[in-house]
Amino acid sequence: MSELNIVTIDELPVIAAPIGDADLIPISQGAVAPATFKLSMAGLKAWIIAFVIPLIGNVAKGPAGPAGTPGTQGIQGIQGIQGVQGNPGTQGLPGTAGPVGPIGIQGPAGTKGDTGATGAAGIQGIQGIQGIQGETGAPGTNGQGVIAGGAAGQRLAKVDATDYNTEWVDDSFVNITGQPTDNVALAAALNGKVNTSPGYGLSESNYTAAEKTKLATLSEHYKGTYTSAAAVTTANPAANPGDYAFVDPGTGVNAQMYIWDEVNLAWVLSSGSTGIIPDATESSLGIIALATISQALAGTDDANAMTALKTLSAIVDQRKNVNYQIAPVSLNEVSFLMQNAGSINAIVISGATDAKLKTGVNGVYPTGAQTFPYPYVAGDRVFVTYNYTDLNNASCNIILTCRDN
Repeated sequence: MSELNIVTIDELPVIAAPIGDADLIPISQGAVAPATFKLSMAGLKAWIIAFVIPLIGNVAKGPAGPAGTPGTQGIQGIQGIQGVQGNPGTQGLPGTAGPVGPIGIQGPAGTKGDTGATGAAGIQGIQGIQGIQGETGAPGTNGQGVIAGGAAGQRLAKVDATDYNTEWVDDSFVNITGQPTDNVALAAALNGKVNTSPGYGLSESNYTAAEKTKLATLSEHYKGTYTSAAAVTTANPAANPGDYAFVDPGTGVNAQMYIWDEVNLAWVLSSGSTGIIPDATESSLGIIALATISQALAGTDDANAMTALKTLSAIVDQRKNVNYQIAPVSLNEVSFLMQNAGSINAIVISGATDAKLKTGVNGVYPTGAQTFPYPYVAGDRVFVTYNYTDLNNASCNIILTCRDN
């Protein structure tokens, strides 16, 4: 093995810019001191690649020593310029083909290929020979059309009943023969017309617009018929001047007309009373219906009034209701002398029960419950029997509620 002479880098130049391939680098002092041998950067790269790297690869390697402590990572150097590409080497001879291997398992079916190109069009056949043109036929007979001539505003009219015998005529009344009345259709239309009156056009009315308006508003003032004045006010709380309504309570009562008073804003009788006459009450005047005899006697209908005769009749009728009262002590039977004919409608008793009635000494008390009304005539003695509630205090009060005939 060749001996490797150790060379040292004596000195590196201080260069601010990056070192290029043309820059000279001092390598050693050379053969004669103090001479310094310098090599370009490109030459140094080539020498290291061609000489140093192969020598390092042939040095016997001893056992690996212990790993040293990692030094501090240096600053990354500047990337060098790429060297010139070398010439490609000669291609080697192909090797001998190996033996054929066994047939492999069939793989999955491949994807369907694209549709092939359309084939060339076939050759067109030869066109046949054109036939000989036939002879022209004879002209046909002319048809019946509109006659020639005519002017603007004219119309085509029949001359007589012969087919296609027509002529051009002016469309005006001067060509109508005879009088207008000779034309049946025109005469009928003229007979249906309306003759105008002197001083009026066809679109004018024969009465004034004010009269028309007045007639149109007549039906608007009538507000209907009601059973009371209060009903008129409820249905029409406000109205217009001239509005009117009727109040008709029903059979036997005359209807009255109410008009709207624009000044007092109220419905009033057409006679001119000021305001609505209200229904009469016990404390205020007003309109009220008279009571019938049966209503007066019953005294249960305050809505209807009674005349003096009916009032007297009611008073007399009330006087027919009389009570007879007695308070017996230690007696089991008492009697009442009836001055007028009438009937007992009820017995009110206190301190005793089971009160029963009979007429006269020879009368018979009922075995069951006493029934009412119990009639009597004038001069009858009506006896009453009963049972004391407390025999140690044999006293009671008896009231006969009666009504004379």
